[in-house]
Formats: sequence, structure tokens, C-alpha cells
Amino acid sequence: MDNPHKIGYDLEVLDRPGLTLRPPGIAGLQAQLCQLGSLCFEPLPNYQVFEASSGAALDDKIIVVAKQDGQLIAFLSTVVLPISDLDDPVIHTGLTVIHPDHRQSGVIHSLFAALFLHLFSLYPKGIWLSTLSRIITSLGHIATYTTNVFPSPQWDKDYPLAGPSDAHTLIAREINTQHREKMLILPEARFDEETFVFRAPKYTLFGPACIDDSKDPRYEHRNPKLTEYYRKLLQSPGDEVLQISYFNPEFTFEKGAQVLAKL
Repeated sequence: MDNPHKIGYDLEVLDRPGLTLRPPGIAGLQAQLCQLGSLCFEPLPNYQVFEASSGAALDDKIIVVAKQDGQLIAFLSTVVLPISDLDDPVIHTGLTVIHPDHRQSGVIHSLFAALFLHLFSLYPKGIWLSTLSRIITSLGHIATYTTNVFPSPQWDKDYPLAGPSDAHTLIAREINTQHREKMLILPEARFDEETFVFRAPKYTLFGPACIDDSKDPRYEHRNPKLTEYYRKLLQSPGDEVLQISYFNPEFTFEKGAQVLAKL
């Protein structure tokens, strides 16, 4: 059966809109994002683009929005993170929100494709990325579309017993010490430098309705090896994997073309 929501999305990239839009424009954009977010989170967390009390909530975000017939149906909000000793920032893939009726539409591929094209225009030689998640599909997407991913099965295969590189460790340590609040990392979560997992016994910040069980088959990646790999890292309900990877335009666009050809 054909999916009626598979095509017809209008995509727009908003690069740090808090620095370019006037206050009414910022308020209007944030209201749209919160309206969609309220369909997915109960209650809506005071986090990232939903942080209405902060006048600077959109200052460090690169946001990709997808609309259909003028209505916002999905968005991807990344955070631009300054990292000491790196010339360029790290882009944290952050928050992806999709209308419940469109979650099987493939719009997530369109969101990331637009993001990667924008990053290519800014950093044609590539840039480091970070991802924090306990959702297997999210971790699997990054492991598929980017390079030098730690932790990942490919890294373990290429560099057995080596652990993360100096660059991975530099970025991860600074995230742990300087950027926990931007990623909504629990204060009690302990960072495991060997596995790059923030370990906590329970996850409560978004409430029970927003927890995707890592063992739930609905959130398995299509590659069973990736599903098995990341499940082993997620030992407790509060654990989250910190992925550090590199956006290599040539690799990512080739992979993306292969996947889109199969949709």
C-alpha cells in the first residue's frame, strides 16, 4: 500500500535564526515548533528549541523544517557547539520531531539530506558531529551515513582494541564538562570514557511517555548488526550513547544516494 505522506515536503534550513530574525519572527517560529512538539512530548520539555524562557534559545541552532501544504510536520534541530582546540565547531544532531502521522514516511531522510547539504556549503571539507541517544534507529542512521563513528561496529573492526581517537576523546570530554545542559544530560549521569555512554539508572527528564525502549522491536535499525551492537551498550533505562563522528561529504552523499534509490 502506498504511503500518502511519502512525498510532497517543502524543506527549509534556518541557520541560527535567533541571530537573524526579529523578535516577532522568533516567537512565531518557536510557537510552531512547540505546537508540533506538544504532539510528541507530554509534557513539553523546557529544552532546546522548546525553551521559551530563554531569549537565546534559537541563537546556536541550525533547524531544518519540513512542511506539507503549509503545515509543519517535522523538524530537525542541531546545536552548534564550540570546542576548544578545534578550528570549527561540532554540530550536535540534537532533536528530531516528526508528526505521528508521518513517522513512517521517510521524512527523516529528507531532513538529514537537507542538513548535510547545508553543512557542505559551510564546511566543504567536512566537520565533526555529535549525537546523544538511546534510540537504536537514531544511532544506526549516524553509523550508516557518517565516517569515523565512535562507538560503532565499523570503528571496532577498523581499529580493534584501540578505543577512541584523541579527537573523539577531546570532543567527548568537553561535551561532558561544558555542554551537558545543552544535551539535557542528567546531573547524576556518569560518563564512561571507554564506551562513550552516559550511564544513569533511570531516565526521567521527558517523562515515561517519551522513553523509547532500546529493546522495543519498533525502534530496531534495519541493519541487525547495528541493533545488536548498540543494545549491548545500553544497559540501564537511563543510559545514552554519545556518538562522535565525522561528516565526510563524499561518503555521506554516496550513502544517501544508495538509500534514497531504495525508498
